[in-house]
Amino acid sequence: MTIKKIKKRYAIHFFKLSLQLILCLSLLGAVSCSKDDPVNEPESHDFLAKKKKTPVPYDKFSGALNKAKLQGPGSGIVKKKVKKGKKDVWVNVEKGNFKGYKSDKFYMAGNQMYFKSPKNSKKRTELRRLGDYEASASITSTGNLKVHSTSHKEFTVMQLHHSVKNSPLLKIEYKAKKNSKGKYVTGGFYAVNRNKPGASTSGRTKLLKGGSSAKFQIRYRPYTHTKKNGSKEARAKVSVVVNNDSKNSIAIADIKQSDWGKGFYLKAGAYNQQSGEAKVSFSSLNW
Repeated sequence: MTIKKIKKRYAIHFFKLSLQLILCLSLLGAVSCSKDDPVNEPESHDFLAKKKKTPVPYDKFSGALNKAKLQGPGSGIVKKKVKKGKKDVWVNVEKGNFKGYKSDKFYMAGNQMYFKSPKNSKKRTELRRLGDYEASASITSTGNLKVHSTSHKEFTVMQLHHSVKNSPLLKIEYKAKKNSKGKYVTGGFYAVNRNKPGASTSGRTKLLKGGSSAKFQIRYRPYTHTKKNGSKEARAKVSVVVNNDSKNSIAIADIKQSDWGKGFYLKAGAYNQQSGEAKVSFSSLNW
């Protein structure tokens, strides 16, 4: 065999080995990419939206979103940029405009709706139900939620608020506890209320459930009270049902409707009571 033929044979053999090596590396890359995602949740909405295996479940929450607007970081409504013709315009993130919206403070992933509050006190990422209720109306809000993290003592996850009096009748707050290293860890959920607009909430806090997850239903039920002199008074009872246990609903308040009047509305999300960040997700929300 000539030297020329030997060189040619070695060249062909080297080319085949190179192809096999490239194929093996490609297969290894595919296997490594198919592994489960890391436990830590990514904060980037853009990344989450690109994951085709995790559909964004806006339709799952349409019952709540179609009646709501997104607020943050203050009480103002969040806006998003959309194309109208050749122009970019800003529209409110409310009702049907939720679809396609994503940010690091509000997003959908794994059939959950996530809220992350900004760092400062009194800042929020919340849904606010549009339209106010009369004091004589029956009001219900149900949320199945989980707290993922908090860097401060307490934040609000659900509210029965009042637009005219600018005062919440009821807040469901998550209060965390510090461990020996000074970090906030699992605490519990508490109902905080006031009987009259602007009244102190001191001494009006009730433990609803320990831990970091639960299903809550806020109930506002009007009724007529007959006084000893026979006169009638319009009142309302406020209670919270925990994990569908209606037989053991927790009584929160018994109010005079005239003290409040029209203006009740519902909220859900993450509202800071102190400086810090908080993250909560809802697997369901209805109102």
